[in-house]
Amino acid sequence: MGLHTLTIDPGYVQDWGYWEAFRELIQNAMDAAEHPSEVTLRRSDQGTVRIANRTGQLPLRSLLLGCSTKRGDDSARGQFGEGYKLAMLALCRLGVRVTVENGSKTWTPRIEHCQEFGGPVLKVEVTERPNAHDGSGVSFVVEGVPEEVWSQVMGRILPDPETQRVLPDQAGNIYVGGLWVAKVEKFRHGYNFTPSEVRLDRDRRMVSSHDLSLVTSKLWSECPDFEAVASMLDDNAPDIQFLHHYATTESPVVQGVVGKFAAENPDRIPCHNRDQARRAEGAGLRPVMVSEVLHSLLVRTLGRQYIPAKGAPVDRLRSILTEIQYSISPDQRDEIEDIIVSMGGAKS
Repeated sequence: MGLHTLTIDPGYVQDWGYWEAFRELIQNAMDAAEHPSEVTLRRSDQGTVRIANRTGQLPLRSLLLGCSTKRGDDSARGQFGEGYKLAMLALCRLGVRVTVENGSKTWTPRIEHCQEFGGPVLKVEVTERPNAHDGSGVSFVVEGVPEEVWSQVMGRILPDPETQRVLPDQAGNIYVGGLWVAKVEKFRHGYNFTPSEVRLDRDRRMVSSHDLSLVTSKLWSECPDFEAVASMLDDNAPDIQFLHHYATTESPVVQGVVGKFAAENPDRIPCHNRDQARRAEGAGLRPVMVSEVLHSLLVRTLGRQYIPAKGAPVDRLRSILTEIQYSISPDQRDEIEDIIVSMGGAKS
């Protein structure tokens, strides 16, 4: 019981609005539930939103900034112990009334002046909740939510996150655990990742495009839809930027992509830069330009010869290593690197 002061400046996460706040509350409810059916997301005609989980309870200690019951749980969407507290802050800042029905207690957050800190802070009043018990779960109740706001929130939640992994009609939209996180440029598809696959920062922002490309490349390396992969290889899409790091020569997607190329380009030598193409033409071969990723897959799988370079032996050896680096083991690459350096070449 009583009034508890949270040492959070009201201006923290200033750019958070309805979506960010509701995302955190929904995320908390999903993480606490053992089954999706235990979570309720509902808005009344009067504009009152209820986000409820029929199991669990928030301990008073969880009001401490940084305190989390999910730390170390790879399946949880949140880890930092800030989510629902920042959600309450953002909603109070928006001027809507928030109450938390927490077992036998009611928590009421509000922004008030604090004499000790000489300014406004977030405070939470804890009172008894009549006719309730500690096993009755947790409900966040938010009053005065416009219908269009709630429609946008529900539009950013996947209806079946367990099966929805690649989202062809949502180019660049990234979800984690079924909740929308960000839209990234140039990606051909949208994706829904598990919390263990993609880590977000404390402000729930997306990982870098480089890290995202690593995860999507791994996902596509296990997908049999080689036509979709071939199309992305043609466009050098970031979705498959590191496919050659994950896909084996025996995998269905590589066999499909390589077979398609071989059928469409008989007796052609794949090249991924103009220097290779010039050397191929100089050797009397017929070059065809492909992306670097596809080139690596083709060289590994078809075994088509690299184009010999002219120049000093160390430069020619470097050229060979560049051509075959993804076809040999890391130890073999290091051995050739050592030979290049011993010959006076620079280490790459």
